Amino acid sequence: MARFHGSITVSALPRQWFETFVADLYEVLETARVVDGAVVTEIGEIEGVRLVKGRHLATGARYRLEGDGEADDDSTSELVVSRWSRRRESSVEFISSDGDGTASGVLRFDSATRPRNFTMAGRYQGSGRLRQMSWKGSADIERWWEQVSEAGAKRAKPPLTARLSHSLVSLKLAIAAEPADDGRWSIDVTLVVRGRLWARPVGALASLFGGFALRRLFKRGLDDVRREWEDNVPALVREDPLYAVGKVLIPP
Repeated sequence: MARFHGSITVSALPRQWFETFVADLYEVLETARVVDGAVVTEIGEIEGVRLVKGRHLATGARYRLEGDGEADDDSTSELVVSRWSRRRESSVEFISSDGDGTASGVLRFDSATRPRNFTMAGRYQGSGRLRQMSWKGSADIERWWEQVSEAGAKRAKPPLTARLSHSLVSLKLAIAAEPADDGRWSIDVTLVVRGRLWARPVGALASLFGGFALRRLFKRGLDDVRREWEDNVPALVREDPLYAVGKVLIPP
């Protein structure tokens, strides 16, 4: 088993701004029109998304995600609405195939009026046991706001968790937070890598000889996350949340 831990400090994301962003996102999607399959919102057409079955956002609605034309002809990606509700849970299934394997899963969000939880789960199935894996993740949004508003609260259960399982190895990620002295957020990240029983001797050797390199990669990854956050989030939250919705749905 290998365990990696690190911390970064980033600018805070105001809760009111985030909740307004989520509400505006739902509003823009719910008021969109479908024109010959294209999804057209008040701020423009969502490129690369086409409704191919059902009514927009109704249970069973199926959307095809179209690439930029450079992807392999065998690749397909679709979203299917399982449930859509502003006040309760919304659920969307996804499936993507590249000709060699298929990734599928489900995303759940509760709720737009007061965001509480986000969960995801899925699996990839390719040819052969070594080309199969599954993953799941969850975000307890209420617990996150509690942690970033109360010093010492991050010692409680991490609000952000994820796990990936493969026949050779499993990875567990946990993210907790607390307020920093300057009004920013202090984020703690822990990654645990564990080899399966029959693969543990190989994993032990990899940990022994590659541990330093892996820790350096882990630290570099945290630095990249911090840099990307600081390059984008502070400027974004100075804008109206609806402007941010436009950038997410219709990138420049």
